[in-house]
Amino acid sequence: MEYHLEGFKPNLYFFWPVKQTHSKRASATPEAPRSRVRTLKEGPNPGYHPQRNRNTVQLIWRKNMSTEGVASVERALSILDVFTDREKSLTLTEISKRAGFYKSTTLRLAESLEKFGYLRRFEDGTYMIGPKPLFLGSLYQRHFSTHDFIPPLMRRMSEELREGISFFIRDDNHRVCLHRVEAPRSIRDTIHEGDALPLTVGASGHVLMAFSGMSGERYDQVRARLYAISLGERDPETSAVAAPVFSGGQRLVGALTVSGPRYRLDQAALEAIVPALQRYAAELTETLGGAWPGKSDAKPAGAD
Repeated sequence: MEYHLEGFKPNLYFFWPVKQTHSKRASATPEAPRSRVRTLKEGPNPGYHPQRNRNTVQLIWRKNMSTEGVASVERALSILDVFTDREKSLTLTEISKRAGFYKSTTLRLAESLEKFGYLRRFEDGTYMIGPKPLFLGSLYQRHFSTHDFIPPLMRRMSEELREGISFFIRDDNHRVCLHRVEAPRSIRDTIHEGDALPLTVGASGHVLMAFSGMSGERYDQVRARLYAISLGERDPETSAVAAPVFSGGQRLVGALTVSGPRYRLDQAALEAIVPALQRYAAELTETLGGAWPGKSDAKPAGAD
């Protein structure tokens, strides 16, 4: 569609797009569509609404800007994610390769992150994590409460597995139930928050001892597999499977445990629960600022 101006005079004539018209003259060879100009005297093209079109353009522009803004934030966070505890600093080229960005894009993002304290640039041109993440981490730790994060996750576990879920921590020679969600069944094992149980028996006890540095073949297996199973050790009618949960610095926080009647949770049933248990343990570990072994090269404390 073409646009023309007839008798253009500033502020006097306007033009609107109009439908293409064809010549009424009969011809053996059809003529190409011609366009004409609609002047101020003829009025605007029917169906053309300047304000509506302007609003549509503004909406599209805002949507595009919003999408680009989210993408920029995601790229900046991807830059921070390439840093690990294996090296003190990274060159711009190393950051670019790990993040999968062009070097020019990486430089632009790194400059913005440096400006706000998320990165620090050395004189040799390398980068390291800046002080701002440490400040945010301290705020997180200051206001963090296990009750805000662990019980909701345990409730999701119980709904999925339909068994009792416990979270144990070590207290000297005992394991203490810090949080508990009962199974949604009439026949179930019973554990109460605050119960202090022997550390040397039970799946959670084996996990807590293994990742506290206890030596022995059994604990070596627990550290290698990242879970422990017990069948009737504390109570001959119950069984359990437990996995470790870590925090920042790969410090052991506790043991996430699934337990129930032994007739329902035999060896095969407990082994089948392990993937889901470790998935939740990994999620909780990441929530607490740790890294689940296998997702990174981080080595849990007590794994030596």
